[in-house]
Formats: sequence, C-alpha cells, structure tokens
Amino acid sequence: MVLAGQFAQAQVDFDPAVDYDLSGAGPRDIVVDHFNADSAPDLAVTSAQGDGKLTVLLNDGNGDFSDDQPFTVGWSAWGIASGNLDTDSAIDLLATDGNAASNAVYLYKGNGNGGFSALGSLTAGTFPSAVVTGQFNADTHLDIAVASGQGGIMIFTGNGDGSFGSGNAVADAASLAFQDLSVALLDNDTTPDLLSPRAAFLGDGNGGFSRSASFGGEVAVASGRFNNDAFSDVVAITASQIQLWLGNGDGSFSFGSIHAPGGTLSDVAAADLDGDQIADVVVCDNANDRVAVLLGTGNGGLGPPQYFATGSEPQAVAIGDWNNDQRPDLAVPFRNFGEIARVSILLQRPAQTRAGSLQFQQGGISVEETVGSLLATVTRSGGSDGVVSVQYATANISAAARQDYQPVSGELVFGDGVVSRNIQLDIIDDASPEATETFQLSLSNPGGGASLGNPASFVVSIAANDGPPPGPSIFDDGFE
Repeated sequence: MVLAGQFAQAQVDFDPAVDYDLSGAGPRDIVVDHFNADSAPDLAVTSAQGDGKLTVLLNDGNGDFSDDQPFTVGWSAWGIASGNLDTDSAIDLLATDGNAASNAVYLYKGNGNGGFSALGSLTAGTFPSAVVTGQFNADTHLDIAVASGQGGIMIFTGNGDGSFGSGNAVADAASLAFQDLSVALLDNDTTPDLLSPRAAFLGDGNGGFSRSASFGGEVAVASGRFNNDAFSDVVAITASQIQLWLGNGDGSFSFGSIHAPGGTLSDVAAADLDGDQIADVVVCDNANDRVAVLLGTGNGGLGPPQYFATGSEPQAVAIGDWNNDQRPDLAVPFRNFGEIARVSILLQRPAQTRAGSLQFQQGGISVEETVGSLLATVTRSGGSDGVVSVQYATANISAAARQDYQPVSGELVFGDGVVSRNIQLDIIDDASPEATETFQLSLSNPGGGASLGNPASFVVSIAANDGPPPGPSIFDDGFE
C-alpha cells in the first residue's frame, strides 16, 4: 500500500544582477511605464540628494536599460508617478520635491520618445513624500493624490489638458505622516482607493476619500491577492517586519500573518512571480545589499525568504517583465555607498530543474511479529521538480513471503514538489516457534530524471515472539 506524501515549497530564481548607472545620487523611488513608442516597459528613478536629476531608462525589449535619458530638475526629487495627464498619447511624469521645507509637486510632459519638458507644478502639503495617479472622480481625466511626510493627503482633480484643480485635503488623513502611497480597488465598486502603510482610504467616486482601516506599517505598502478569495489584500512593512492584511471586500481587513526576513527593509512590491495566481512579495534589505522574495502560500501566508544580491544599499523595488518572456523581473535602485548610483536589473529565469534522488529514510527496522504493519518511508532529496518514479519489491532473506510477511511490488510515483512517500508492509503473526527472520524491500529503476540514492534497501527484522524453534531430540539419535 502506498500512502500520501509531503510537498516542498516552490521557488523562483533570478540571473545575477546587471547594474546600470543613474544620473543622480541617492535614489529614492522608481516607476514603471511606457515612455517611448515601443511596447517594452521603461523605468524612471528619482534622486533624493538634492543634485536635481531624474533618470529615465529606456528598455530595449530584452531587459537592457543602457539607453538612459537623464534630465535636470533643480531640486531634490523624491516620490514619482506617471500617467497621461493631457490629451495626447504620451506618458507624462510627476515627482515630489523631497526638501523638508517644500510643498511642490512638479509635472513633466512626455514627448513619446523618452524625453520630458516642464508642464507645471502643484502646491501640496509640506514635504510631499509620495504621489500616485488614478481616476478618482466620475470624469475620464487622470487625477493626482499626494501624501505628506508631515501629515495629510491632497487630491488634485485633472482637467484633461495637463492642468489641475487647487487640491482638496483628505480629512481622515490629516493626523498621519506618510512615507508611501498606493492605489488599489479595496471594495466592491470600481472607484480607485488609496493605501498607505498605516491606513486605507476608500474613494467615493467624486474625488473624496474616507478612512476604512488601519495597519501597522510605517515604511511602504503594496496590494495583491494572497488568498483564494476575490478581494484585494495588503502588504505593509516596517523597517523589520512584513505584515499581511486580508481584505474582506468592503474596505475592512483581517490580520493575516507577519514575517521577519531579516535586515533593514526599505521598500516592498507585490506580484505573482511564480505563475500560481497568488501574489508574492519582494522587499529591499538595504542593510545586507539584497532583496528578499517570499512566495505566497495561498492561505494568507508567505513562504520562507529567498535572497538575491543587489548593489549596495537598495532603496526601492519595481516589478515588470523586462525581457518579454512572460516571467516578472525586478528593478532595484541602490545608493552604491555614495558613489554613482545605479539600478540593479534581475531577470527571472526558470527555477533550476532538479528531479532529485530517491532513497529510504533509513536502512531498516526491527519489529515484533505482532506489529501488524509498518511504514517504509522513501524520501526525495536534492530537488523536487517534476514527476518522478521508482520501482519497489520485497525479497526473502530468512523470512518467507506469505508465511512471515505479505510480499509487495509496484511503482512509487512522486508528483511535482512531493518529497516523501510511504510504502506499507504487513507482517504475518503465526503460531510457529521460530528465530528472528529478515526480508528486504528494495528500490530500482528510477524514472523522470531522478537518481537512486542511498540506502536503496530497507531490511525488516521480525523478532521471535513464540519462543525458539525446538532443538534436537534424543530420539533424533536413534534411541527409541
């Protein structure tokens, strides 16, 4: 009899990072969009150290971002967003001034070839730290939300020609300081809602927002579906923890799980990296020069972290398919210890296929004749990719099949990700006095790319429990 086995945690893999120069020092934020006429996603990165630069990196469609289009802005660029702010088809940029005394958000008109020119500015709250775009009211024009590092969110409704209204404050956000802001659909309507690491705000369809939930995050926030319902969930981070909050579909949330991948966390992004329709999480660890990838388990949890090296002090992370292979990739701007800042591009590759080896968990066991049955566990180590198989069969040593044990034979199949399976062996309890007897169960002919490991045999010793067999009688010597 073959019994059910255990499954391994899935993994993803990335090629070693390839780094591209940025024009400014101290990168702070990154946005993904199509800034020229091709279909490849491009990048734009802000510089927060006051050297007045934004860097647009155009993708050649194969994940090469050598074509950079830097331009001077004359102030410390912090948060960044993109969208079509006017009536043409070119994508425009927005960036916040990271000076603590500033209240400006600057708009830049795209020319469709990766170039930008000044479009105007908006006056938001002091130290505008984050900016996002969305259609927050009933018209078809793109609107803007700006979060303040000293408290509050301002909403600017678009006129469709690159100009905007004077701005309205979200009353429920006045007491909260913000480091990040995101757009998501959190309830049952089609109006975009707002997320921060600390709270969720539901849009009313007229450009207004009200607070619907609170979170324990501080640094950054993202959304995705981390369980099997149809509702958006939230991942919020502090400098040391990842928190998952599961959406109830009405703008409220239930606590899901908490994770500590190690290091100092500076940003978070969420997407389905492994193709299982469940969101996964990527966080920057700027203390250890790496990103941590945690795959969603489908029940509101995350698997163990996988670490991938980046440049020094990574500050932000973006996810997109840079080389059009249908696998999400990563872009990670990093400080580079105060030298020329760069962005690490990590292209996802198929996780290395490792079928593994098949062997018994142990080489044998001693049992009483009265045991009834026992399990021989076959394990799969060194990999668990794909479907593999191995044949098995019992053989006599000193025990006799069908007298001392029931013989078995067959093929044991391991599904993709399965790392152990059991074979049941039945022992026959007879009334005949006999010494300890043995038989073995052997593995052979592995299939599906698996190899045969060690031990490949499992020896069962059946201890005597009916007393020793009778010794020679004096009558055996001919005395009658």
